[in-house]
Amino acid sequence: MSVTVSQLEKICIDVCMDCLEACTGCATECKKMTGMEVCVKNCEMCIQACKNCIVACKIDSPDLKGILEECISACKNCAEECEKYDHDHCQVCAQACSECVEVCEDLVESL
Repeated sequence: MSVTVSQLEKICIDVCMDCLEACTGCATECKKMTGMEVCVKNCEMCIQACKNCIVACKIDSPDLKGILEECISACKNCAEECEKYDHDHCQVCAQACSECVEVCEDLVESL
């Protein structure tokens, strides 16, 4: 069964929301710790990229592909950074970012 672009956009919105929430939680916890500035920065960049992606999917933006690619890049960077740490919130964040990358890549391929 094939999935339509519209269905992929809805899935992307849900996955970006999950990623945004995981990154917000991770950034909040990492701000309480020393030496986690890079992690916080990557989470904050990912949060913004996911917000942009959600809006672009909702309005079916003509720039959707570029926005998705920015989200993919931000999520990859965040996942790579969070994977370096054993903290639960970092691991949850890395997983959410990896899932977001996968869905966004699927949507880019379908456009």
